[in-house]
Amino acid sequence: MAGGMQIDPDLLEDIGTKLGALGGEFATIAQDFVATMEGLSEAYGSDETGGLILAIHQDILTAFQECLQDASADIEAGAQTLADIGATTRELDDAVASAFSDILGELGA
Repeated sequence: MAGGMQIDPDLLEDIGTKLGALGGEFATIAQDFVATMEGLSEAYGSDETGGLILAIHQDILTAFQECLQDASADIEAGAQTLADIGATTRELDDAVASAFSDILGELGA
């Protein structure tokens, strides 16, 4: 057999947990950033040009906020997937080990 692959269920679950925590931190930082950017809207002034710049600022900020929310959701979904793969791998490993134990028991080994 050329090559192989090992999956460490504990490591996957650990990485999933840590990545999930980072996803939460990312969401918090993103919310703080958006709040800061919203606070800049007063700097554009109240004349017509300032109003146009403010409208553009708001549209861009809204689109950016949606991107940040999507990124946060993707990070958290990826984290959950890693944790799920770790748990599934552990369950399969346990089932295979149990099956081989049963076979060895039937063989009297």
